[in-house]
Amino acid sequence: MIFFLLGYSFVHTVTCLVLITTMLYNVPQRNLSAWQIYSSGEARKQVQKQHPGTSVKEVMCILSRKFKLLADEERAPLDVMAADDKQRYQREMVEYKRVGAYQLY
Repeated sequence: MIFFLLGYSFVHTVTCLVLITTMLYNVPQRNLSAWQIYSSGEARKQVQKQHPGTSVKEVMCILSRKFKLLADEERAPLDVMAADDKQRYQREMVEYKRVGAYQLY
């Protein structure tokens, strides 16, 4: 409605809103980092079992300390998964930019 109030026609306003909404909802999900993969997996569940009743902030602090202390052998699979996810995101972004409402925007 802001466009309508600024002097644009109602049809133009609705068309713009539909294009923007379509563009925003079809955007590929960002790639996850090794830290995000680690903190959302089994490690988080283990910390929550070991420290019941702790706040989310405290759980994340514990996880970050453990993540920093991971050996290279333990961290390598996480880095590989993060790299794979980055490649997936880049492929999806190329496709997203090639077709759809992104070109119209």
